[in-house]
Amino acid sequence: MKGRNADLSLDTRGQVCPGPRMAVREALLGMDRGQILEVLGTDPASLEGIAALVKGLGGEVLRAGPKGDREWFLIIKR
Repeated sequence: MKGRNADLSLDTRGQVCPGPRMAVREALLGMDRGQILEVLGTDPASLEGIAALVKGLGGEVLRAGPKGDREWFLIIKR
């Protein structure tokens, strides 16, 4: 992202699929193209599902990775 803050942040930690994926879908559909969404989560299955969802909606995963021992993050461009 380099210098750009997220336009919206979602904290899905503690939720399991399909909850995080549904929350990301709802958030992305309410955002304008080019806006940035940051997602925090703990469910490993959700990470893959969200990445596929983003691609299907025409978005782009800019960055993804671990955050601490059991958490992950995604930076998504709508």
